[in-house]
Amino acid sequence: MSNTVTVRPQIEIGGCRVSERAKQLVKEVLESNRLSAGPMIDRSEREIAGLHARRSGIFTNCGTSALQSALAAVKEQYSWQDGGEVPAPAVMFVATSNVVLYNGLRTVFVDIEPDRFCIVPREIERHITPRTRAMMPVHIAALPCEMDPVLEIVARRGLRVVEDSAESMFVKYRGRSVGSMSDIGCFSTYVGHVITTDAGASASPTRMN
Repeated sequence: MSNTVTVRPQIEIGGCRVSERAKQLVKEVLESNRLSAGPMIDRSEREIAGLHARRSGIFTNCGTSALQSALAAVKEQYSWQDGGEVPAPAVMFVATSNVVLYNGLRTVFVDIEPDRFCIVPREIERHITPRTRAMMPVHIAALPCEMDPVLEIVARRGLRVVEDSAESMFVKYRGRSVGSMSDIGCFSTYVGHVITTDAGASASPTRMN
């Protein structure tokens, strides 16, 4: 028998590069004895919101919490009752659908584009019913959803929008940052996303009044 071991090549979807500046910032946080709320989080909230042309930002412990908090805030502001419907793409990380359920609402799955994995805008209209309250478009793997037709539909129908931009921080759609075109946009810095941190913190820049 041969003792040769065949090593199969792996196709990776990303890598990890930590700059000296990033290491220094982590060291500053460790030496400050402030591993939760503190000046670094305050600064990050302001800068991330500003870079997305939003008034404010809020850090949460993860992208799921950002989405859950965002949808809960919109539900409360517009006094939705339980049982309302929220169309969302049929392919996304399960957190998008879960937060709809957490908030007493129902996810309505809409078909996706085969080449971009984002919601098909022309399919949205036929999924809207009198119970529809909001849309949750998802920007998948740094591929932006076609937001212009989505925003045209929700404006005409009087719906709200919560953007799931967890995987697409700082990605542009026709010159605008994803997450900046809705009532609330949510981001994540989980390990598999555009920008990463150990804890997967998220920010929610908002235009809500």
